[in-house]
Amino acid sequence: MRLLAFALCVQSLLQVGSTITSEWSLVALMLPLVLAKPDFGISLPITSSGKVSLAAQLAKTVLEAVDDNTPYTVKANFKGMQDLANVMSSVAKVTVTLGTELVPLVTTLVSDVSGDVNAAFTPVLSKIAEVKSAIGTQLTLATTEIKTILKTHYSSEGLDYIPNQLNDGFARIVLGLDDLNTKLGAFKKAIEDAIAAAGSVESLTDVFVKKYVKPAFLYNVVFAINQLKAFLPVVKYTIDSTLENINLGDKYLLL
Repeated sequence: MRLLAFALCVQSLLQVGSTITSEWSLVALMLPLVLAKPDFGISLPITSSGKVSLAAQLAKTVLEAVDDNTPYTVKANFKGMQDLANVMSSVAKVTVTLGTELVPLVTTLVSDVSGDVNAAFTPVLSKIAEVKSAIGTQLTLATTEIKTILKTHYSSEGLDYIPNQLNDGFARIVLGLDDLNTKLGAFKKAIEDAIAAAGSVESLTDVFVKKYVKPAFLYNVVFAINQLKAFLPVVKYTIDSTLENINLGDKYLLL
């Protein structure tokens, strides 16, 4: 009797195990379908496309942190210190705008299902050009104003490092934007090549996507975004250290 009970117990466990295995097999088969989603203007998934969105969101966090210590209000308002603080605030807004305006366009591109690859990429590529132009204009105005403030109120000797550091930092950001533009362009062309080989976007299949849109194209975009993020500390350091020096001077004058 005990042997029979043991046998029935084993059989029951085997049946349960078989059921669980079958259920997990079904889940495993369904999972790719659940995770699969259209990417970058086509109705087919591109492997690891989520890495682009993740990198963009992480970059957005760093970009928006540049103005954490602005605006700054000077209490003593001695010799243009408030003017200098205001310029630092305006410079910080340039990078914040980069985060608030460019990053959402990148994440929208990742999930675009329009079937029009050119239209999907255009907003991002246009915004990159727009941001570069804004940096060129606003940075020139900011550094000119900084030099005027320093020359008018202080001996500017030894203080030129402020505009110099800003120029250096933003020059790196522009290089990063250029690289991102190039990598996105190469990625876009790979997708267009896949469509051309298929004959039309409607005829596009995974076979063509995998043949033409190699993972390297996507990872190059991710690298470009991460590189752009890595160029930001110089700008943030220049802004924060300048405001810190203004704060120290302000406190000293109020003693």
